[in-house]
Amino acid sequence: MATNSTTSARRLLGAVAVLTLAGAGLSATPAYAADTVDLNLLAITDLHGHIKQETDRNGQITEPGAPLLGCAIDLERADKSKETTLVSVGDNIGGSAYISAVSNDEPTIAVLNVIKPEVSALGNHELDKGSKAFADRLAGRNGHTKINFPVIAANVTGLEGMGKTHVWTSPSGIKVGFVGALTNEIGDLVNPEGIKDLKFTDLGSTINSEAKALKQSGKADIVVALAHEDAEIVAKQMSKDVDVVLAGHTHRDFVNNEAEGKDGNKLIALEAASFGKALGKISLKVDKATKKLVSGNAKNIDTAELLKVCADKPNKQLEEIVKAAEAKADKTGNNPVATINGSLLRATVKPGVVVENRGAESNMNNLIAEATRQQVSGADIGLMNAGGLREDLIPNEKGELTLKQAFTAQPFGGSLSYSKMSGAQFKKALEQQWKKPGENPRPFLKLGLSKNVTYTFDPSAEYGKHVIDIFIDGKHIDDNKIYKVAGNSFIMKGGDGFTELNEKDNEKKTNDTGIIDLQATIDYLKSQADSGNVVSTNGPKQTLGLKLASTEALPGGNLVLDLSSLAMTSGEAPKEVKVEFNGQTVSAPVQTDLRPSKEVLTDQYGTAKVVIPVDAGLKPGFGYTAKVTIPATKTTAESQFTVPVAIREGIKRMQPPTQDGKFKDVNALTLYSGQIYWLKDTGITTGWADGTFQPLANIQRQAMAAFLYRLAGSPKVPGFDQTPAATPEGKTIEPATPEAPAAPQFKDVQKTALFAKQIAWLRSTGITTGWADGTFRPTDPVNRDAMAAFLYRFCGQFADKCAPVVNPERFNLANGPHFKDTAGELFAKQISWVNQAKISTGWNDGTFRPSEPIHRDAMAAFLYRLTHNTAK
Repeated sequence: MATNSTTSARRLLGAVAVLTLAGAGLSATPAYAADTVDLNLLAITDLHGHIKQETDRNGQITEPGAPLLGCAIDLERADKSKETTLVSVGDNIGGSAYISAVSNDEPTIAVLNVIKPEVSALGNHELDKGSKAFADRLAGRNGHTKINFPVIAANVTGLEGMGKTHVWTSPSGIKVGFVGALTNEIGDLVNPEGIKDLKFTDLGSTINSEAKALKQSGKADIVVALAHEDAEIVAKQMSKDVDVVLAGHTHRDFVNNEAEGKDGNKLIALEAASFGKALGKISLKVDKATKKLVSGNAKNIDTAELLKVCADKPNKQLEEIVKAAEAKADKTGNNPVATINGSLLRATVKPGVVVENRGAESNMNNLIAEATRQQVSGADIGLMNAGGLREDLIPNEKGELTLKQAFTAQPFGGSLSYSKMSGAQFKKALEQQWKKPGENPRPFLKLGLSKNVTYTFDPSAEYGKHVIDIFIDGKHIDDNKIYKVAGNSFIMKGGDGFTELNEKDNEKKTNDTGIIDLQATIDYLKSQADSGNVVSTNGPKQTLGLKLASTEALPGGNLVLDLSSLAMTSGEAPKEVKVEFNGQTVSAPVQTDLRPSKEVLTDQYGTAKVVIPVDAGLKPGFGYTAKVTIPATKTTAESQFTVPVAIREGIKRMQPPTQDGKFKDVNALTLYSGQIYWLKDTGITTGWADGTFQPLANIQRQAMAAFLYRLAGSPKVPGFDQTPAATPEGKTIEPATPEAPAAPQFKDVQKTALFAKQIAWLRSTGITTGWADGTFRPTDPVNRDAMAAFLYRFCGQFADKCAPVVNPERFNLANGPHFKDTAGELFAKQISWVNQAKISTGWNDGTFRPSEPIHRDAMAAFLYRLTHNTAK
């Protein structure tokens, strides 16, 4: 250890450490019995050059800094009741704080060489400047300080000087094998040009293969996955040969002492946040004789605990390194480079706590995108990825920003690039903000947009169908027009999964301008200030969430718009939202009680339901619009959005004469209430046992079978309905054998199951064939494409039950008109039929959304139109 050079000093520090750690609650546990060994695995991750103590915008210490982190590591090592080692899980450098980045990350390497990790995983940011540059660091070439510890990644080949595994042998002879691995998303995270000489294999299978080899060869008693990827994602992929997961990459503070591996095996998983905010600690109890893991416990020692223990005893050697780095950085870093009229804040996940949120809109992200558009000649659209912003920009009392602040906020030093693409391609790029389950640990990655771009989205839509409308300079985007789209080279070359920005069928592939992104931001801010227009940090909201299903109403009913994304997560939220429709203006309060939740991570912060009465004389049809206004606050400007509205045709009927005949949750103002009560009056539905219909619940496949069976007249079903035999006296006896072979059953529908008869009938008629594996999946929802197929086949067999005008033979189905999103679909012909027969006219945006489930109220409407349509 660097700060204790004598044996007596080590012993004294060990005694102090036990007392101090116990007083601070840092689990200074007593020694176990003589037949076990206590191992102490310490971990840091995603340091990113954050070697100096930092405070947040509220003055709270959020990062302890290297000297305090080093103190805690020293104290843990001094406790001789345990055998301790330290590891890093990657991203030690790259995307670094200014204090380190301005010196090419040499101060951070110096810090690491002092705290002496046993081994480090390779992180994606180690490759920011390319594989050859990092190989130089490993070797200490070309002016770089040599990294004095091994760096490993078993699923990466071709990087000179890097290994796959590393074994640490404890003083008692316990062999702990570390298997390094890098996230599978590496291709989306760094410039592809810099890693073109490397080859990558799957993280999970590679770790498992190496772990098995380590144990079978006897090289390791305990195996630790040192994986630069989200802890939960890694743990689920681990085999029984892996005992512990130490993870990184997603900057999470995560501990699970009973994580479940791929075979149901239990293991310990830990991720120690980022920037030195936490010191991960895993205490393992190992049997001396068998060298098997007996038990373990993990925890993250957070900043508050580190301050309690080490605030008055920082590691002196590290303190000197940080002071020297700070002095060098301050020579140029404190020079003002731009002026703004307020703070530029990233999105957060919790009020009052500065924890970045890459899934929500922020003024800062949008402003950087606008700077990009302004600095790339002829650009129509500017973009910025939220992950490229690493710190808020808070000016001094004069409104000045320093070079150090600007660099720390935007540290990657990439160049600006552009692509030329159609409006349709740009829409696909915006759709890639939503991530498929398992594709990315973050469900949504928000793109910053230049101020001339706004869009509306449906948070409830299926993957690939979220974006409703896009406006460029106040006009609808033209799907066929070519737009020049600019952003940093990372995002424009497909980083973060935005592959549509670099598609080969763009008019031209990504073009590099050579303009450094940080300099572009500084130049934009300076040019605005020099012209007397100091940049306002109070930008408007540029995205609006809108459930498209809520944009439909009946004449004389209510339009109930379900809105979200009405507020920024940093700053003041609006208290209300206003909606203008058909000459009326209605306000509703904005709810901001969602944090933290999935909604906040998918740009849905700030919600409202706005109820607007609809004139009874309003003519049904598409083409209506409503204007949504989000008022200005202290931190955001006013914003306006135009949203589509459809007025649907209702049906007239008498309400049931008694309260008993009504559904509790369906009244005259409920969308499709007439069709729902028609469904009830005809006996096609009875609703639920609690007296509800649940109009917005998805209709299940078994309920669909029941509806169609009843619509067909409830015919007899062989194997379920039998004709009793008669005696001469006219009395009946026990039922005779079935008159016909029993209707075939699906694997997953027993004869005693709910609606088993109706499902058997549906199969016997050929209206359904079920799934290829022989199942029906009765409780799955009916998707819109399957609905079209069911109704098409029903009318083919029961034409007398369907309105004559919907007969499939009346329509051109081979080459009939299609919705925007149904050409080439499995049931394209049937979907074209429901459109031409006016059973379904689709959504306001011209789509059908074939893979979306159907609500029960819409199914009532579809069945009513199937049987009552008169349109020619």
